[in-house]
Amino acid sequence: CLLAHPPYPPTDLVTSIKCLHNNLVKAGVIPYYVFDGSRHPMKSVARQQRDKKLEKAREHIENFYSRGRNGEIIDEEHRIEALKYSRDLAVPTIEILGEIVLNWMKPAGINYCCAPFEAEHQLIQMEKDGRIQGIMTEDGDAIILGANKVYFKVDVHNSKWKIYDATLLTRDTPLGSVEKIHWPAIGNILGSDYCKRVKGMGVKRCFEKLLPRLDTFTGNEIEQTIKSVFPRFVVPENFVATFNKAVGLFKHCP
Repeated sequence: CLLAHPPYPPTDLVTSIKCLHNNLVKAGVIPYYVFDGSRHPMKSVARQQRDKKLEKAREHIENFYSRGRNGEIIDEEHRIEALKYSRDLAVPTIEILGEIVLNWMKPAGINYCCAPFEAEHQLIQMEKDGRIQGIMTEDGDAIILGANKVYFKVDVHNSKWKIYDATLLTRDTPLGSVEKIHWPAIGNILGSDYCKRVKGMGVKRCFEKLLPRLDTFTGNEIEQTIKSVFPRFVVPENFVATFNKAVGLFKHCP
């Protein structure tokens, strides 16, 4: 199983993972944790967005304190805004969170490994090799990459979870009606860490309007198709180039 980086508060991170780990073991699961490795070059879009968010937060905080130093009146609205941006700056990076968790895992003898790049790619290969029997994650990339069984929204304490099982897909389901070769294109049209989402695009619109045009999901025609079907939507700059690269990455996992 995989537990990708959980969205827990840093102060409760180890405690939360210990609780989940112990519950998994009690339920008869042997967890094997996989961490992201080096940041893939194609994730530059996501990194740039995060960097811009942090820079914006720094500017607002500096402006807030500058106003105080200059004797300007600071009302409640400005205080709330400053608190919001302070929280953005206070969130530690994935690298720091990973180090905190590993400092607990290593002496405890818990099974884990670090993927060359993305954890999902490593997990797909581990599943193909028969080293694991399922993947536990909140990241939909695992499904697009070809996972057979994915567990998500897991609540071990209350014995609740959802399962994606590739063997149960039928032609009557939206995803089951699409050939797997087209899944990477659909996933990246809806947005991923590798490709900016077309503003306004959602799952329902994508399946209702774009699926009948699957033959245009590759090459330069994809942008023209989106603009013709959704003339009001804004297609990101260099969308075709990043889209084709992202689709290629999903089809040919490193």
